[in-house]
Amino acid sequence: KPYKDLCGHIAGELKACEPDLKHARSFATTLVDMAHSLEFAMHHLPALTELSRKRDRRKLAAFLTGLAEKYLSR
Repeated sequence: KPYKDLCGHIAGELKACEPDLKHARSFATTLVDMAHSLEFAMHHLPALTELSRKRDRRKLAAFLTGLAEKYLSR
């Protein structure tokens, strides 16, 4: 339930930024999954992401925020 609630909240925020956004829940779920997967990869599978060099969560957040901004501006 908390996972669904988090994805629903993020989807709501995305819709608030872009009311005509299609697939807001799908994109929100993708962002949450990416955050989890990339966090793991940063620490355990460094060849999978450039984020491994510094293991900085702020850089991960900036990457995901930039991805969301690009998605919303299309």
